[in-house]
Amino acid sequence: MVAARPELPQARFRMLETIRHYGRDLLAGSGLRHDRSRAHRDHSLRLAVDACETWCGPGQAENLARLHTERDNLAAALDWSLSEPGESRSALVLATALRHHWTAGEQLAPGRRRLDQALRAAPDPTPERGHALWVAAWIALPQGDGGTAAGRLRECAAIAERHDDDRLRGYVQLLSGTTALFAGDADRATRHFAAAVDRMRVREEITGEPVGALNNITRDIASLPVRVS
Repeated sequence: MVAARPELPQARFRMLETIRHYGRDLLAGSGLRHDRSRAHRDHSLRLAVDACETWCGPGQAENLARLHTERDNLAAALDWSLSEPGESRSALVLATALRHHWTAGEQLAPGRRRLDQALRAAPDPTPERGHALWVAAWIALPQGDGGTAAGRLRECAAIAERHDDDRLRGYVQLLSGTTALFAGDADRATRHFAAAVDRMRVREEITGEPVGALNNITRDIASLPVRVS
């Protein structure tokens, strides 16, 4: 009936495919498939949001391990939200909340693909789309795609102005600083990081506070004398 998955850090099991399909058919016939799928999505969304909100703390390793363990459930929740009419904004929130999962290990490419899917499914200029855009920019940068990152940030900035959203403005500044740093422009990066820290401190945006250390490092780099060899 079930098969063990010994490659995961905790004991987990999966149904055989034939049993899984049979169960899906029974659920569809009962008329409860939508409600059960939505409950599963909501559980997965709470898990992802909780891991994101508590990321800057002593439970970081445990949160990351749990997201890795639950990756199949998270993927199923995203698939359902992307395919179900009226659930595209929830797909944006879920894909955004998984940002630390996407940027760990070998998840950059899957994360970018998932965010692109969610952004295509929800094109309206909502704050949820704004947050998905800066996360998409964050993922594009270590892949060497500064052009896409800059485009995502421009759209995010427009959404921030549309909604007068200072939190979004802070993340635009933060990722603009990261973009400048990747481009080798330490002076511009420092200015963006300083503006981002100011905004985030006013809003008590704890997850953005670690950029303060990066801001100091960047300022130190900018002050180094240039040597011509």
